[in-house]
Amino acid sequence: MTKMLAGIILGCLVFGHVPAYAEEKAGAEKKSAPVTNQRDSAPNPQVNMLLSLAKSLPGSQVLWLNGKQGDASAMLALYRPANVAEQQGAVMLLHDRGQHPDWPQFIHSLRNELPDEGWHTLSIALTPPAEAKTPKRVLLSASDKEFPYAPKKPAADNAPEKSSTRQLETLTPEQLAETNEATEQLEQQQAVEGVDIDVSGEGDTVEETAEKPVEATVGNTERIELGMQQLSAFGQENKVLLGVGSGVDAMLRYVLANPQSMASGLSMVWINAEVSEGLLDEIKEKAQGFFSLQVLDLYDSALDLQSRNAMQRRDFARRNGMEGYRVEGMSGLSLIPSSENGQVTRKVESWLTFHAPGMKKQTKRL
Repeated sequence: MTKMLAGIILGCLVFGHVPAYAEEKAGAEKKSAPVTNQRDSAPNPQVNMLLSLAKSLPGSQVLWLNGKQGDASAMLALYRPANVAEQQGAVMLLHDRGQHPDWPQFIHSLRNELPDEGWHTLSIALTPPAEAKTPKRVLLSASDKEFPYAPKKPAADNAPEKSSTRQLETLTPEQLAETNEATEQLEQQQAVEGVDIDVSGEGDTVEETAEKPVEATVGNTERIELGMQQLSAFGQENKVLLGVGSGVDAMLRYVLANPQSMASGLSMVWINAEVSEGLLDEIKEKAQGFFSLQVLDLYDSALDLQSRNAMQRRDFARRNGMEGYRVEGMSGLSLIPSSENGQVTRKVESWLTFHAPGMKKQTKRL
């Protein structure tokens, strides 16, 4: 009886712990699973930045065009209506590469201060630049003669042995460490590039894993058109495109793709413009209406490259009779802190007052 009772107690102890351990293990696996899934579905840095920006601003300023928040095709836009009764028109702001629609340098002050002068502002998020891809490399196996300090293969009995300073019979400790370091670098590259690398010397083939499909995004030309349509929906027909840096290039490509947009008397403001080589000549051939536009070209005269490019644009405007083009240098424009961007706003607003088509000029200031 004693042995039977002891057996029953031992069985309860053993079999009683097995389910508890299994349940604990299953619970641990269940808890760890969402971490992996969350990492796989995490948005890219650009999306994270825009979502954080949208959350930090009043909801009345945030618009999602071409989809709802979180959609791959949705575009973030920041809208501020004019704050005065006498409304002048609308300004669409195009930021520089690597920036966002409320960037402290120029964009923030312009979109928040121009409404005080009767201008509606719409600042849109442009497509982020494509990530630089690592060029394909010829990956060597550890037995390859070009691999650091690889031991040379024994020559055939009747074949003369070729001398080479790159091939050694034996390795010193320093050379062995260098070879091991090269091998580690190749193995690390495998994790970075998703490439299967053979460093064992048994094969020389390199296989690349399939790249993940890239989510479809809306290009800058389509984004600007979405913004133009939204401004029209708000009843704004006197429109100005204002670009900073590469935002000017996006603006000109939009004009090239949509020459009809210039029929309504579109105006432009460029700040430290970056324009692709040959783009203005292409516009000359395909969009003649461009030469009748009003354009203010502001650049940092303290920078040699900015000055040279601005002078080339000025010469282009003169050769083609652009009477509405005005170029103006501001020394240290690139270094103006956000707290003093107001002087840029005043200069832009002053130019718009006299030159933006469709506006009522103030004769007392003429």
